[in-house]
Amino acid sequence: MLEKFQPKATIADPAFVNREQRRAAELEAVRQARIAEREAAAKARADAEAAQAAAIAAAEQEALELKRQERKARKTAQKIDASVRRQDRRDALAAYTRPSAH
Repeated sequence: MLEKFQPKATIADPAFVNREQRRAAELEAVRQARIAEREAAAKARADAEAAQAAAIAAAEQEALELKRQERKARKTAQKIDASVRRQDRRDALAAYTRPSAH
């Protein structure tokens, strides 16, 4: 009957993880999650900046193209105006040099 009260040999559970190891693993998991969040935020920020830069470049290109079109239209109008004035001068000179029918 005394054998019941004798201390038994301790057997350590091979799957047992002590508190410190468990806390260290949880802390490492939290650190890894935060690092992943920071990297995702940095990537999103970089993507947004790249998209904004592309939009600005597209707007500048569009403004430059509009300016070119305006200049082209102005030059065409000037050429037409000069052509009309030359033709008017030719017509006036031709009318002046024609013999009159008197």
